[in-house]
Amino acid sequence: TLGFGVGYFSVTGTAPLGNGTGMLSGDTSSFRVIPTSVSAIYRFDRLLEDRNIPIVPYGKLGLDYSFWRITNGNGDVAHDAAGKVGEGGTLGWHGTLGVALVLDFLDPEAAREFDSDLGVNHTAIAFEFTHADVSGIGQSGRLHVGDTTWALGVLLEF
Repeated sequence: TLGFGVGYFSVTGTAPLGNGTGMLSGDTSSFRVIPTSVSAIYRFDRLLEDRNIPIVPYGKLGLDYSFWRITNGNGDVAHDAAGKVGEGGTLGWHGTLGVALVLDFLDPEAAREFDSDLGVNHTAIAFEFTHADVSGIGQSGRLHVGDTTWALGVLLEF
């Protein structure tokens, strides 16, 4: 299966002075990241389909590209003393391991109705662990915006 993702992250704070002292300038600066991804996903659902065991392990592997921007106190794109621009994009990759607990067994009749009425084949609670290395894939001087995270959520399979 193929998967696509897009996100948004923004943080605002007081900017430091550019003199290397670490003192704050009083100006507001912001940092914004819009991560995008494409993933190949494999779900091992044979135990669910053949034996009705509601545990489905899965994995994802894919490419990421994160657009980022740093603004100065005027709201303009920041520049450092060397003239480097505070905006760009970083290429990377990610890998995910997860497990889903399919909830259809709790109320099989409701699960069948959910499927026939809205096309939701299965509903599950999913836990996943992701490592994203978004650091430029061999390119130097790129902003590193990847991380290692975990997530817990609801999964709807259409």
